[in-house]
Amino acid sequence: MAIELRAVSRVYRMGSEEVQALRGLSLRVEDGEFLAILGPSGSGKTTLLHLIGGLDRPTAGELSAAGVSLGEADSDALAAYRRTRVGIVFQSFHLIGSLTACENVEIAMALNGQSASARRARAEALLAEVGLSDRMHHRPSQLSGGQQQRVAIARALANDPEILLCDEPTGNLDTASGEQIMELLRELHRGGRTLVLITHNPSLVADADRVLRLLDGALQELVGDAPAPREVRSRVDAGRMPLGDLLGYAWRSIRRVKARAVLTGLGVAIGVGAIVLMVSFGQGLQQSVIAQLNGLGSVTQIMVSGAKSQSASPLGVSLGAPSAQKPLNDQTIARFSRLPHVAGAYYAATLVATVHEGSRGATVVAQNLAPHRFQLPSLRKQLRMGRIPGDSEQAIVLSDGSAAYLLPKGEKTTSKNLRRLLGQEIPLRFSGDFGSNGLDGSAFAQPASETLKVVGIIHGSASYVPYRTLQSILRQGKGKEGEGPDGFLYDQITVQATSQADVQPLADRLSRMGYGTRTFQSIIDALHQVFLIVQSILGVIGGIALVVAGLGIANVMIVAVLERTREIGVLKAIGARRRDVRRMFLAESLIIGALGGAVGLVCGWLAGKGINALVNHSILQGGGQSVALFAVTPWIAFGAMAFALIVALVSGVYPASRAAALNPVDALGHE
Repeated sequence: MAIELRAVSRVYRMGSEEVQALRGLSLRVEDGEFLAILGPSGSGKTTLLHLIGGLDRPTAGELSAAGVSLGEADSDALAAYRRTRVGIVFQSFHLIGSLTACENVEIAMALNGQSASARRARAEALLAEVGLSDRMHHRPSQLSGGQQQRVAIARALANDPEILLCDEPTGNLDTASGEQIMELLRELHRGGRTLVLITHNPSLVADADRVLRLLDGALQELVGDAPAPREVRSRVDAGRMPLGDLLGYAWRSIRRVKARAVLTGLGVAIGVGAIVLMVSFGQGLQQSVIAQLNGLGSVTQIMVSGAKSQSASPLGVSLGAPSAQKPLNDQTIARFSRLPHVAGAYYAATLVATVHEGSRGATVVAQNLAPHRFQLPSLRKQLRMGRIPGDSEQAIVLSDGSAAYLLPKGEKTTSKNLRRLLGQEIPLRFSGDFGSNGLDGSAFAQPASETLKVVGIIHGSASYVPYRTLQSILRQGKGKEGEGPDGFLYDQITVQATSQADVQPLADRLSRMGYGTRTFQSIIDALHQVFLIVQSILGVIGGIALVVAGLGIANVMIVAVLERTREIGVLKAIGARRRDVRRMFLAESLIIGALGGAVGLVCGWLAGKGINALVNHSILQGGGQSVALFAVTPWIAFGAMAFALIVALVSGVYPASRAAALNPVDALGHE
């Protein structure tokens, strides 16, 4: 049995009112039958076609077609039925305006999972069969009404359906075109298909096996005899639309509204660019600071203070109440030097001094150079010019920042000008120290004045004074207040482990002895945490712009659903499942997000490179070392793109779900 209706009714509710479109209709249509349905407007003809076509469900009664129970089938089963078992030809053609005639036919087969080559060959054959071989690459707006109806018939035949439903197929055509369409339908019926034709024109039903007359939704008359059932060949289960075709259709939809898509994508690009620029700035700062620390301090060094703090900030600065102060003096240095796995120990100090040279002056932060045998190779790499002095020389290696302030007013900080400072003796007035962590320093009992010879200029913010020389200045400045029972007291001692593997065990041992310890690795690890927080904050700021762009995507997609409601109805009528429609709109959101994200990623990277170039140009002009303030790492690029796609996907969920939930009948009637 091709089609069977048993007491089928359809009631529409309009507010508090009910409209009875069909009333207890019972009917059997045999395989291969040509059934014509006549009746005035409002008689229920179109409602009956929608029910048989699986576009609508009966309110009451039983309805089956081609072996499918249309009243009980779920949405996917109904979509599969529309896709493979039935072909519908509408009075208003319902072609998709952005597709060519050939593509309108192909889309039905694409929804059924057919390959591109197979569906193209069949589409061209069908269009040739309906007499449109010379117009298959024209869009609907370039075709006459009769030609558009022929395309609609070819599309209805695309998946070789058993049943062909035609709703007033000649209603919008002139007499000649209408007769051509009817002859084509008769030929299709003679080829073995079940044909159900809805019309209000009695002259078109002469060849029908039976004529059904409807009035006010009820059977008024059924004239003629049903033919003997024809054998129906076995069918292949419906497939699904390939991902490539789905993306291609989404891309076509985006191209239809280029300006809108470009503006929406630009919002995404700005958001992604902001994320890339801000997070890469935090990454660049981290790499620069870590690189400087690695250059300044050896991973085999342990900084030892006299008190072990009870709590500390991420950078090791004491915040809680410290333990009892243990003295750090020359005897302590000797004792530390005798510990296993210790290469040596020496005091560490950072002093503050001022210098006035002619009309210029500068504040100098002076650290002691390590004893010669413990000096790091990286120190010489930082040396801009000159040399590293011996342990007892009355000399200083000036930072290039301090040196710049000692140049005559108006002179640029060039290597040539800085070189003139080498060999000059400058008077320094040392006024205090920084203590062991930069917060617990103190002023000297009496300022210590020394005249030191400039023997080198080094990159960075700290200047360096030889080990014995700074020790003498430190003792002179602190005077008797710096003395303890067993000799002069230091704020900090540096212990050099024999290898990197010995650092942590040695630091733990010193801590158990009651001393405070810090290692460069622990500082670097803490800095990683701090910069991770900074990068997260910067990323959130940039992410806000991307979220705003996501709202733009959602708005655009909602408008697209409204504009393309009829198109969605057409897709559902030819077999698109809810998930197919949902995936189409989600694909559009993702494409906009991906393209905008890619543009934003490139722009953010280029902006960072440009700023780096400008900053380094100024630094190099002044004789400094280049830095990378913006560093776009693979994880930043991947994270920004992933976030863009997530925002685009989330933004498209509501519009896509709204499109998927549209009722096919309502969508087709949308203006």
